[in-house]
Amino acid sequence: MKSFYKLSLLCVMGLSTILLTTTAHADPTLAITKGGSNYATGIALGKTVDVIPIPHSGTTFYVPKVNDGVMDFGISNPSQLYWAYNGVEMFDKTYTNLRFVANLQEFRPVVMVRNNSELKTVDDLRGTRIPSEWRGAPLFQKNFTDLLANGGLTWDDVNPVPVATYKDHISAFANNRIDVFKGTLGGGASRKLNATIRGGVRMLCMNKDNGEYTKEWPGQYLYSYNPDPSTPTVRSKDCVGIMYNYTLWTNKDVPNDVVRDLVLKLYNDHTVFRGGSKLTSGFNRDDMPEYDRIPMHLGAIDAYKSLKLR
Repeated sequence: MKSFYKLSLLCVMGLSTILLTTTAHADPTLAITKGGSNYATGIALGKTVDVIPIPHSGTTFYVPKVNDGVMDFGISNPSQLYWAYNGVEMFDKTYTNLRFVANLQEFRPVVMVRNNSELKTVDDLRGTRIPSEWRGAPLFQKNFTDLLANGGLTWDDVNPVPVATYKDHISAFANNRIDVFKGTLGGGASRKLNATIRGGVRMLCMNKDNGEYTKEWPGQYLYSYNPDPSTPTVRSKDCVGIMYNYTLWTNKDVPNDVVRDLVLKLYNDHTVFRGGSKLTSGFNRDDMPEYDRIPMHLGAIDAYKSLKLR
């Protein structure tokens, strides 16, 4: 009997050692959303560096987890990172444990309409059907509010059509319940709608002289797009839309060597990240450290100094 208990104890100790070893060497976690461009970016990142992408319902659900050290890394647009750190807009408290790590690819979110539509610019949206409420994705409500303001309009000037999520509003556009949708140049949703809707879809142009939009969205800027084979939904010259870099960030207590090694691997294996998705194909590794709205993680600083980028 004593031998049995001794053997059992050794087995338990051995299993504990295996579990501890596995935990100690587990790859860091990366918080991403369950779909869309955020998801595609996170999956491409997981193919490039040693992180495990874990989908969440939205950015607001995983910001607190990264801030509290429950998750290791997160990705978002630069405005959300700034808002989270400062506790404004959709965040009701400050998340000051967050630290910037790297810029990822340039992101090109624009508003699109049917190509045979008479709508040319955001000024033309008066009286049109616009997706609204966004119960499951409140960021888009602000997005369309500020988009309308770029054309000198408010919600009182249009016909709001309630939608719940991004996927819901894509379905609403495909079924002709709304007149515009938010898509990404080169993104899956816009490519599919351009291929399946008769006549395709077309980018709607914003006003470059109205800079209020970029004031509302730190880290984003207005950019003039031109027709190109890689962006078939841009059908007119100097059509103004939005441009920004996706950001990768972490908790301040994630070990410096973990962050440093991740930055160096992403820099050195940049072709892997660019090839991970159509959305990441424009990644420029030399732009990785260009962000000054929240503190940078010390491990990232070390990496960029060694690369002579800082």
